[in-house]
Amino acid sequence: MAIGNPYEILGVSTSASASEIKSAYRKLARQYHPDVNPNNPEAEEKFKQISEAYSILSDEEKRARYDRFGSVDGAGFESGGMAGGIEDIFNMFFGNMGGASSARVSNDKHGADIRFDMKINLKEASTGIARKIKFNHAVTCKECNGKGAESGTKPETCSQCNGTGAVTHTQRSPFGMMSTSAPCAACGASGTIIKNKCKTCKGKMRVVEESELEINIPAGIETGSALHYPGNGDAGIGRGNAGDLYVVVEIDPHPEFEREGSNLHARAVISYPDAVLGTTLKFQGLHQVVDLKVPAGTRPGSRISIAGEGMPTVRNKTKGALIVHIDIDVPSKLTKEQKDLMLQLQESFGDIKAADDNPSFFEGLFKKKK
Repeated sequence: MAIGNPYEILGVSTSASASEIKSAYRKLARQYHPDVNPNNPEAEEKFKQISEAYSILSDEEKRARYDRFGSVDGAGFESGGMAGGIEDIFNMFFGNMGGASSARVSNDKHGADIRFDMKINLKEASTGIARKIKFNHAVTCKECNGKGAESGTKPETCSQCNGTGAVTHTQRSPFGMMSTSAPCAACGASGTIIKNKCKTCKGKMRVVEESELEINIPAGIETGSALHYPGNGDAGIGRGNAGDLYVVVEIDPHPEFEREGSNLHARAVISYPDAVLGTTLKFQGLHQVVDLKVPAGTRPGSRISIAGEGMPTVRNKTKGALIVHIDIDVPSKLTKEQKDLMLQLQESFGDIKAADDNPSFFEGLFKKKK
């Protein structure tokens, strides 16, 4: 199939990485897929161009040849608007001695990959979960067994190209007889014509169906991870392999915990006396209540780590830590008894004289709030 610039067709730069090329192909393939655009010849033609462009740029050898010569057939020939491979150049000067090529164009096509987005919560990500999903994909038509023709009939060899998928035009030139080859318009370069189309798939050879599959999400999975299920994408055509299913996981934010790799971060608010004297609190972790040991003299912003109470890792199942960030609750209002005790505490530090002679900072602050 003759196409234009594969980079322009996929909308990527000549320096695009393999992942960028694949991402662009998937996006365009979903947009112009024949099953999404039934009875739309323009979309079908666009899909063919996208597929051909991707077959060039996804193959390192083909891409290198194209980047060097402007063609995947070898040294490009771009003089006077003509372009082609070695065979086309030979035919240009000497003619096609054997007439049209006897090589038949393959009608086999690989099925497209499918992406399914799944949301889970943090607890499910911590323990792992099995969940059934339902998704739509193209499957081989059972009515015609993927032939596209009505039962009792079969596709016929195209009379225009004799089953080669291409037609050859020969004309005289100053260099002799010149032959050029182009995709056969009568059969869409498939080499066959279906006169009696299957009523179920309308000759498309596939139909869209809903399938169900159980997905096993491993403990410790992270947002953006993709689970790969080969052969569960769109069915191929002819001897083409089926595409794959990729389940992309997204973990919903948790109101109490923030994840950082295998560690979990949380916040605890303690009283001023507990910060000064130290204490052991019961703290609700992700799955269970744990002992939070606060050492004496803990300052605001301190972090206390509890090993083994974080998230597991997918590879080795070891768990990270639960890291608790400490805030200290400074009361905005105190009772008279509490104020007196605070003043006594401050005096005991030796920072002030008698309260009646030299009011402390705390005392002045309390008076302002009355």
